[in-house]
Order: sequence, then structure tokens, then C-alpha cells
Amino acid sequence: MFMREARTRADSPRGHQAQDPTSRRAFAHRSLRRSGECRAHRILLVDDNVDSSATIEGFLRAHGFDVTAAFDGQQALDVLRAGFRPSVILLDVMMPKMDAHAFRAEQRGDAALAAIPVIVFSGAYDVGAIAERLGVRDYFTKPLDIQRLLDGIRRHCRPAADR
Repeated sequence: MFMREARTRADSPRGHQAQDPTSRRAFAHRSLRRSGECRAHRILLVDDNVDSSATIEGFLRAHGFDVTAAFDGQQALDVLRAGFRPSVILLDVMMPKMDAHAFRAEQRGDAALAAIPVIVFSGAYDVGAIAERLGVRDYFTKPLDIQRLLDGIRRHCRPAADR
């Protein structure tokens, strides 16, 4: 019987579980990169819920996206003003310090940041109306339908001629 050597967190330089390069997940990730879907598409994820943020970030990274997380609107603005240019911003509505309304006011007022598309998500019952007030076309309710979210992100990551 063939037994694969188990790898532990200590084997990984970042202390994470080492990934078997022959696993289906690793294969899917490599195949996405080969297909051209993930041409260094960057996402700025803005969510104050650490667990939710980590889950979404892990899912998007598994699909080949480069994800940077911020935990409130002010951190997101700091990241953007430091030069990070995402294909899309995933923005939670209710956050401490600077919520989505204050973030969007600042983003829309800054010519260098105004054109970056935003997808909002929230557990609020009226997220559609909130998205409209924020000037955002795409929105999702929590709990997120992760496949619909992925489809929404992909719409923003395609070349402008394909949208």
C-alpha cells in the first residue's frame, strides 16, 4: 500500500497547511491560470467581520484572484491611495469607523479612484435600495451565494469590450 508523506504546518514557510500539488484544488487553480481567467485580477475586500472576510478571501484566492483585505472604509481608502488598483471592490455596507456610505463619498470624490467598480453586500433587508443610494449596480445579500458573487466579480474582470 502506497502512503503519501503527511506534511504539517511546520513544513510551510507561513505556517499554513502544506498543499499537495496533485490535489484537485491545486489542479483547478493551475488550470484557471492557464485559461487566462485570472490575469492578475485584483480584488479589494472590505468587511469588518474577520471570519467572513477570511472565508471569502480564501475562496477567491482558490479561484486565482489576488485579494487584499481591509476591515473598514478608512483602511480601504488607505490601501487604494497607497497605489493598489483592484479590478473590483467588494464592500460591506455596515462597518465601524467608516461605513460604505462614507467610503463611497470619498471614493467618488477622488478622480483616481472613482472609476473602480464596487459590489456591495449586506445582511440588511433593503440592500438593493442601499446599493442604489451608493451608486452601485451590483449587490448581494448575506449570507452570500458564493457562485453568484464569483459570477459578479468575473463580469468586472473581463476586458471592457466583453462586458
